[in-house]
Amino acid sequence: MKAMDRLERDRHVLNSLQGLRRQLQIVHAGIVVCAAALRYQNVDRDAEVARVLTTLVAGRLFEQIERIAELRAILRKLRTHAAGDD
Repeated sequence: MKAMDRLERDRHVLNSLQGLRRQLQIVHAGIVVCAAALRYQNVDRDAEVARVLTTLVAGRLFEQIERIAELRAILRKLRTHAAGDD
């Protein structure tokens, strides 16, 4: 019974991470689209804002999206290993 509780908890964590990853991907895509729109308006200040969005915000956001993918992979391996022990 304890192994089932652990598997259910792990499944919940994996699903939560996947949901968070999807939301961050949507935000990342929005930033990229907004930055491109600002850049193509060809206004000096807008280009600066686009640069900030792409270099500071989008870059860090992308790093977190990738980190979530890594954590999900680690949890899957742990879950597979734990299931093999039971």
